[in-house]
Amino acid sequence: MDTTDENKILVILTGSTYPKIRNSIGDFDSWIKQRCYDLWSKWETQKIEDVKPDSITEYAGIILTGSHHTLTKKFHYLSRAEHILDTIVDQEIPTFGICFGHQLINKLFGGKIVRSPSGMEIGVVDIQLTLEGMSDRWFINSNTGKIKVYSCHHDIVIDPGVGMVQLAWNNSSIYQATAYEGFIRTVQFHPEFYKPILKAYIKKNIDKLKKQFSTPLHQVTSIQKTVDVKRELPMADDALINFVKYVRKFNSEE
Repeated sequence: MDTTDENKILVILTGSTYPKIRNSIGDFDSWIKQRCYDLWSKWETQKIEDVKPDSITEYAGIILTGSHHTLTKKFHYLSRAEHILDTIVDQEIPTFGICFGHQLINKLFGGKIVRSPSGMEIGVVDIQLTLEGMSDRWFINSNTGKIKVYSCHHDIVIDPGVGMVQLAWNNSSIYQATAYEGFIRTVQFHPEFYKPILKAYIKKNIDKLKKQFSTPLHQVTSIQKTVDVKRELPMADDALINFVKYVRKFNSEE
């Protein structure tokens, strides 16, 4: 696809991965670009504290990354994020939120974020699409409505933002994915992850997980599945890939 300087996809870094992981296999933005480079060649990354909300109208689409921050405490850039979302909604800019980005968008729409009572969800997990999720051609293409994804998070959305529609759920998080109108989609899981990234996260958090005696059996099992799986999950990145396809179609029609 031939793109101009005016229609890059902007990746907003809401935070970074652990320094050791970043130094060895990259950061959230680089993983997103690796997953999607064949579909879209022009990208730009900005830290959320550097984003000028009025300038985002020049981008073809926006992706808000994961982060190690929590919205159960004060987030220093919440006001800036609110101005960014105001511009996104006003201009109907195609937008995709991942993990913390999912939580942030829901919070800004009036939703509620809490620490998960079942503890950290990490590993290969099953999610179930809702009817809305199955009928959204720009989300995940599944005939059964049930897929396996890579997950790594402490917090969950327990009350979605106003106007947010549930696209997917599981027993750990009732709002595994949400959407707003036709141009915003968000996911709790990590479609940009691949196996080495998740293994690095498990290794980094293994001591914490051992102390997490309240970890449900299905979460322990999901961690073991990550070790056992021999190949990448076939549909784990569908939500991200389909979002970029949506951006391409959206911009070709303008």
